[in-house]
Amino acid sequence: MKKILFFVSIFSIITHYSMSFAQENETFGLIPVKAIHTFSTNEASQLRSSLPQSYDLRDYYSFLPTRSQGKANTCWAIATCSAIETTWTKDGKENVNYLSPKHLVLNHNCRLNGSYTTSQGGNTKMSAAYLSSGEGPVLETQCPYILEDSDFATGNVFIENKEKADLVKEILKFSDSQNADITTIKNALYNYGPVVIGMDETLLSNSSFYDNSNHSCYSTTNSGKTHADHAGIIVGWDDTFNKFDNLATKPSKPGAWIVQNTWGEDKNDNGFYYMSYECNTFTTTDATVFKGNIARKDVDCIYQYDKSTGGAFNIISPGIQNFYIKSSFETTEKETITHVGLYILDANTTVSIEIKSNGTSLAYKTKTYTVPGFYFESINANLNQSTPFDIILHYHHETAARIATGETISTQNTKQQYSGNGTDWYPMNNKVFFCTKVLTKKTPNSSNKQIENDNVKIVATTNGLTIQTQKTEPIFIYSATGHLLFHDFSPKKEIHIPASSNQLYIIRVGEKVYKFIK
Repeated sequence: MKKILFFVSIFSIITHYSMSFAQENETFGLIPVKAIHTFSTNEASQLRSSLPQSYDLRDYYSFLPTRSQGKANTCWAIATCSAIETTWTKDGKENVNYLSPKHLVLNHNCRLNGSYTTSQGGNTKMSAAYLSSGEGPVLETQCPYILEDSDFATGNVFIENKEKADLVKEILKFSDSQNADITTIKNALYNYGPVVIGMDETLLSNSSFYDNSNHSCYSTTNSGKTHADHAGIIVGWDDTFNKFDNLATKPSKPGAWIVQNTWGEDKNDNGFYYMSYECNTFTTTDATVFKGNIARKDVDCIYQYDKSTGGAFNIISPGIQNFYIKSSFETTEKETITHVGLYILDANTTVSIEIKSNGTSLAYKTKTYTVPGFYFESINANLNQSTPFDIILHYHHETAARIATGETISTQNTKQQYSGNGTDWYPMNNKVFFCTKVLTKKTPNSSNKQIENDNVKIVATTNGLTIQTQKTEPIFIYSATGHLLFHDFSPKKEIHIPASSNQLYIIRVGEKVYKFIK
């Protein structure tokens, strides 16, 4: 009887979080979201017991110039890309360039009940769905932003087959139903990177709230918590800042955040301004940090069933401490699992990850997460081609485990199962999917020493490849993901190119195509 009750009850405990869209005449772009995470401020304060009086990322790291959203409601997308760029720079990643907010707007995979258009804006939930699905980010050069295009409709299609930048490894949420406190945001910024927040745009456009001579703002209006329509990026703080001279109402104490805007360098102070700690016109109920990277060259395939799941659009609350999810997939080639993607709704949730194939356990890992959000967790298992495998996630929380899912869709979920004890499994058979993603790297069967046929000879050398031809034909060399690495139209019969070991190269000589693993 208990089994039957558990099976029936799960369908009545799916909580749907709809989002209210901004009116079309508003030109800022943030869609407010309801707070869904629980976060322990005690955990945040333990990250660092003492913090400096002031801290400004611009003093330590090179910032790309602040971009302008122009006429489009894309503050959320620009804030996302700018935060990632700065975090990667902070992490020591080399050659960080602009990422494409336009590609994010056009490829976030969120249906939003079928009523969404690009002019309505977006938020970090949609950014999380896009990033966790592997759709992006892509470089700005691959998908340029056009300031005059207010809805991205002119000459654009849903852009695929673009060269993608690295994956974002973690998407961290530092608040819950209450605004995150000052210490929490400081710790998030100091230890991880820039923090994306929301606010009421009038904070910056109304002279009663914004001191243009000091580029500072303050308001007691509570609208930021109920009508957040603009995104900003906290990049620093100053506990002594007190320049609010031209405001009729001033904060009672000094102290301000340093915030990067999305209106370009000709606005505010080169695109930055100070916002009082006491300001009520902004909200951190969805304070988000985009952290870390996974090299795109190390990812050949992403297994998932619904690309929106990383946005946590729906929540299952079974009211029990332990909840199990089983997601079943099958490999397309000989592959190595490198990461499993999962979503944490509540601080201090412990998740055990197990990879099984044909009943045999291949890998197991347990971790307790102190910060909610989406994670690509590293774990390794080798699989042959056309091999079925299961990803089993065991969620445990001392109060009650809560599980994130994607949007409600038209497709029945027949690929995932759930359990209350890890033994008795039940099919989901509902129109939502649990958040489980798998990153894999193709495993070369063996390296090639040489290919010789069709009047073409390809030879592996110490540090590259040598290609010899009997005829002068154009030569194209592609990566395993289809990215063009080299081409030559000159009348040469022998070329040499650098190449890495254990990498697959696709080589086209004239009309002939060869696959070569060095």
